[in-house]
Amino acid sequence: MLAANEFMVGSLGETTPLTLVLPYSEYGDAFLVGSSDGEPVAVCLGEGSPFQAFKSAGNDSWGGLLIPGVHIEVAEKSAYDAMSRSPVFGAVICSGSGFMLNARSENLRSVVWPIVLGEGSTAASPPCAAGFQKWSVMLGSGQEKRVLFEVSVGGCSSSNNR
Repeated sequence: MLAANEFMVGSLGETTPLTLVLPYSEYGDAFLVGSSDGEPVAVCLGEGSPFQAFKSAGNDSWGGLLIPGVHIEVAEKSAYDAMSRSPVFGAVICSGSGFMLNARSENLRSVVWPIVLGEGSTAASPPCAAGFQKWSVMLGSGQEKRVLFEVSVGGCSSSNNR
């Protein structure tokens, strides 16, 4: 359950990075907002256009429950060497202390568009990156921590835990 101060109802155009947007009807899609080149970018987590990304500034076509301040947690057992494998759409990639989501390009669905979910302060040397095929969108910390959305890629599907 969400407390009244943890969300608002609005459109994608009102969001900032690391906001989860949950649909308020059965016909909508969930989105996670990250960034690219300093601009907010929405990534569809729904089954209709999985991991399709588009710039979200000014977008009032999509909306729902806007839950800002979420964070991402990865399942360590789903890790793989992202430097030696083809990109996996929907995987979270960690390099140094930063992480991004492999999304589908806005215009070219077969091209990976890396969406920033967290800025890194240090880079690994030599360059290396770990990919994670299972990850969750979380809210809160400690005993108040909740899973809002879970994603599993590579033959699995995403699920909404509302």
